[in-house]
Amino acid sequence: MLRELAVHVDVEIVVVSTRGDELAPAARPDRGQGAFVKEVQLAVLSRRADLAVHSAKDLPPVAPEGLVVAAVPSVPTRATS
Repeated sequence: MLRELAVHVDVEIVVVSTRGDELAPAARPDRGQGAFVKEVQLAVLSRRADLAVHSAKDLPPVAPEGLVVAAVPSVPTRATS
């Protein structure tokens, strides 16, 4: 979506593997809370990435200092019959 909206901007995708991706659900010490986002947040805070795209269901209720949820893409609605 970013490439389509900002064609004049060079976009490089930085893949961040998280602890949540690597562990089975039962093995996650924090029972999943933050297991999928900590490394992604650190990538942005350390300026390894300018922004992050992540599922809102995995985000903590309060963002760490220095981070905000800046955009939520629209989702096409289905026509109901």
